[in-house]
Amino acid sequence: MNKTIIDYLSFSGSPLLLERCKEMAKQRFTLSQAPNVFESQIPLAVASRENTKIRYFAENLAQVLGCNEMENFANRDLYYASLDKKLVECDMEIATDCTFNECYQQLISNIGIDMLDVLCHFEVESFVELLNEEITYKDNHWTLERRGGFSGYSHSALLLCNGSQAGLVAWGAANFGFYVSFSGSGCSAIKMDVLHKALKQMPYVKLTRVDVAYDDLQGAITVPYLREQYENG
Repeated sequence: MNKTIIDYLSFSGSPLLLERCKEMAKQRFTLSQAPNVFESQIPLAVASRENTKIRYFAENLAQVLGCNEMENFANRDLYYASLDKKLVECDMEIATDCTFNECYQQLISNIGIDMLDVLCHFEVESFVELLNEEITYKDNHWTLERRGGFSGYSHSALLLCNGSQAGLVAWGAANFGFYVSFSGSGCSAIKMDVLHKALKQMPYVKLTRVDVAYDDLQGAITVPYLREQYENG
């Protein structure tokens, strides 16, 4: 008996607004004006911001770019699409002396990194919700356990399946969006065909690593043979 399994998988992605910022940075565009973002460090103010960052993000960006109010749109996706359109139409300048990353970092700083981070976190939470509802096998429950940054991302969390670590998630606008990985135990707890279908429907998402393992339980294929095949390309 033998079988081929996926033993590790990871992917990364960007929210629509960050993807637009990346495209603008490639052309060396920068914003010529910055939003007036409230940054009081009074505890009550900080707590209020934490509870309403997504709304603050939209309101501040809308104020700078002259967007309509959210209630004028049927849903949040249409509103963010309008913000994206206004981002293209706002006052811009070309920074010929800046690198792609310098332009990108300036763009997201002017818009508001903290609020863009929350938008990235929202993408992660939405995926975990989909993971629990459709992608995982029955009776599995996936949760997040917050920790510090990871590999250039400002924030990260352990991805737990039934309380045991089965992967990792990370997010941060400065590193272009979000990242999700599944370890061997995580891969065995999900329906790969359903995950594949979901990833195909998620815009601006790409696989970053897939480890394929071949289990030959009958011993017909030996380690020396595999080494020889590897050396022969």
